[in-house]
Amino acid sequence: MASKYAGGASLGNGRYELREPVATGGMATVYKAWDTRVERVVAIKILRSLAKTDRHAIERFRREAHAAARLSHPNAVTIYDFLEERGEYYLIMEYVDGVNLKQYLAQKGKLSPEEAVQITSDICSVLQMAHAQGFIHRDIKPQNIMIARDGQAKLTDFGIVRVMEAAGLTNTGIVLGTADYLAPEQARGEPLSPASDLYSLGVVLYEMLAGRPPFLGSSAVQVAMQHANNVPPPPSKYNPHIPRALELVIKKALQKEPGRRYPDAEAMRQALRESLKKSIEEGATIPGKLPAIEQLPPHRLTTPPGSPARPGHISRPVVPQPAPLAAPLIEQEPRTSASRWSTIFILIAVLIFIISLLLGAYFAFFASKKSSGPAPNQMALTPGAIQRLNTAIHTASPARMTALASVAEARAAGAHEDTSS
Repeated sequence: MASKYAGGASLGNGRYELREPVATGGMATVYKAWDTRVERVVAIKILRSLAKTDRHAIERFRREAHAAARLSHPNAVTIYDFLEERGEYYLIMEYVDGVNLKQYLAQKGKLSPEEAVQITSDICSVLQMAHAQGFIHRDIKPQNIMIARDGQAKLTDFGIVRVMEAAGLTNTGIVLGTADYLAPEQARGEPLSPASDLYSLGVVLYEMLAGRPPFLGSSAVQVAMQHANNVPPPPSKYNPHIPRALELVIKKALQKEPGRRYPDAEAMRQALRESLKKSIEEGATIPGKLPAIEQLPPHRLTTPPGSPARPGHISRPVVPQPAPLAAPLIEQEPRTSASRWSTIFILIAVLIFIISLLLGAYFAFFASKKSSGPAPNQMALTPGAIQRLNTAIHTASPARMTALASVAEARAAGAHEDTSS
């Protein structure tokens, strides 16, 4: 097919000038071409010949090609036009300057969790839009994901399976899709759903992180049967640096039953983003940039709102200036003065409390002294007794005085012993 269109051949009555083949598959060849009417580079997918002239098949091809061309999304390769000339079918598509994901993985090997999540999130975004319009891709694989030079991922061949089926370009009974990425229901020949695309995308994510698909075999049938019956090994078996939260997302996407997978592509995309955030919160070491997590923009000198932008203006980062020292000192002064007065008030209160205790103890001591009776070794004398004692002293002889003193001393000693006992 490549030699047939070599040498500057054209299609569409000379509108599309073929340049060079860029990809070749079992059912089609893709050429880089020039659209002379719009003056832009395009890609032309030339499908294999159809040896029949079924008008109904041709009409279905046109209808499906029109529907596929209405899919417009930044992460989808746009279909501009379609042609049917001399029993052959052509799709005119957006040309992506880059490589497909299969080639990209061959160059880089295993991808970092951030890059793998970013690519998968881009594809989830376009799947959400397409599934809402009733499209199921049916053949998601690395060969159908283009990686542009700016790193953006674009899903190609959206709707191509339905277009080829409508044109009669597939044989009855053949399972469409690549065996390495088939959903279990697809391998069993059962009806497909949006969950089938999510399974295939989960396999692609698995391969980006583990460096290989979950199942390998000597034949396509053997691999397809493994998808239908076997539980895939965890990708961390081949790459222990995969965060646990991200591995759980893959596990859910690869569930055998469609109802146990994510309800839609947006739910899977959100789970991917949350897995990276959770991995960082748990302290997982993930090198590189985090495109899947919103980050604060760098400080830049920007034009005030409403003012016209200056052409050719280049934003420069703002150099942070050290804060003046006077401001912190002024702010700290009230706090220092307040602390000093609080300390003084506390000391005064403590002193007052101590003085109160001492005064209380002093008055309590003297009150007890006044309320207590005479000392045990003292005699309590009434006024009459004192008068009689004076009279006795004046009238008594010395010998009697000595005797009275002895008696008094003896009585005092006896009172003292009674008190001590």
